[in-house]
Amino acid sequence: MLVTFLWACDSTRLNVTPSPDAQSPTLISTEMPEDAIVATEHMIQTQLALTRTALPTFTSLPTLTPTQPFENLSTLTPIPNSTPAGGGAYLNVPADVLGSRYEIRNAYYFDTAEGRERYELYAGALRGSGDEYTAQGVVVVRIFRVKQTDGNSDVEVIDTKEYLTTLQAGPLRINSDYIDRYTGFHLSTPLNFVWFFNPHTDEMYLLDAIIPLARLERGETTQVARLKGDSSVLSTSPLPLTGDAPFTAHLYLPLDEAPDKLTLSAVMVSPPPSLQYDDFVTEDRAEWRTECPLCTPPISRDIRELRELPLLREQELRVTLEPGFYVLIFSASWQDTEWFGNISAAYQFLIEVRE
Repeated sequence: MLVTFLWACDSTRLNVTPSPDAQSPTLISTEMPEDAIVATEHMIQTQLALTRTALPTFTSLPTLTPTQPFENLSTLTPIPNSTPAGGGAYLNVPADVLGSRYEIRNAYYFDTAEGRERYELYAGALRGSGDEYTAQGVVVVRIFRVKQTDGNSDVEVIDTKEYLTTLQAGPLRINSDYIDRYTGFHLSTPLNFVWFFNPHTDEMYLLDAIIPLARLERGETTQVARLKGDSSVLSTSPLPLTGDAPFTAHLYLPLDEAPDKLTLSAVMVSPPPSLQYDDFVTEDRAEWRTECPLCTPPISRDIRELRELPLLREQELRVTLEPGFYVLIFSASWQDTEWFGNISAAYQFLIEVRE
């Protein structure tokens, strides 16, 4: 008879239940080699020990003192966790999970292939270091290890490390689009500054092939740009910045260096929800076609080149447009920047001009 071993995080007792796929008994030996029994017991004890980190602890976490990147911090008390996952999983943690030094945005953990160590990654910013676009990004890594003592398995925190970003470009988040526990992670900020991070090798560097984003502010409202991709499609935020004519706003470019070229264009689009065929607006983004000869009716929108702008990292913008919905396109280029070399980008924003 085939058997399945089941265990729970609050007990070390094993239950043996028949497999649902079991057929009528066959004449086979039920004896297991001694090394197989030892290996099975070892695996079960290891997973039980890791699972016990799921049990809540009520010891308060210490406040950490400032350190330089890659230095070890004081050992932290293990926090509630989910069950072991070889592929990794996100942790649901509060922003102050590591004390008052950090504001954590999200967390992730994974177990090593051998099942003997667990890595917990906490991404965020140093508390009070800046806003969404200027805070000091940080990732904290805690490493747990299974320890065998008198035949029992216990989990201990063997190391805690802090890594700071090379630029103060906002709090970090672990990017779900690129996670590989073997080769590394992507950590991104609200303006799309992206760092590659490998907790096994302590590698952490800014990715220069990913263009950071500009932002447009009007009053207390901020809109982060979308980048122009397909030449016939304009992608924007679904929520427009709204203002009376002439429309005014403040433009912030993402790099420390002033651009070498900066121009402004505008495209009038259909107001939501009265969209033309092949336009769409969702909770996350909007897309507008400038050309679609086969659409019914055909779409042909003119991109109006308005003017060149002063070569400044940030500036007050004043645009005279008739009432309606527009996509503003800021075409910027930089030469020989410190972190990105030569880059060009077309930043797109959705606005509504009222009478």
